[in-house]
Amino acid sequence: MSGPQDNKAHGITPTVRDRVMRTTPATTDDGSAGPDWLTLAQVGERLQVTPQTVRRLVSRGELRAIKFARRIRVARADYEAFVAAKYAERHGGV
Repeated sequence: MSGPQDNKAHGITPTVRDRVMRTTPATTDDGSAGPDWLTLAQVGERLQVTPQTVRRLVSRGELRAIKFARRIRVARADYEAFVAAKYAERHGGV
């Protein structure tokens, strides 16, 4: 069972963890049910930032994620929504 100490080690406070655990299901590229999950490293590679930067985005609530057995994962749909929102923020719309 994980406690507050485990969450601090991952840079996630209990309040943020509770918010992070709520995520919406997505579909995979082939349209089948179920989310397509990305690791923090995979998200970092796509954004050309470090996994630690991705972890900070999750901790601040800017990027939605979920924790699976001590591992943080980002649904592909949440990653795509984050990128679209940042693009719209910078360019005044999509």
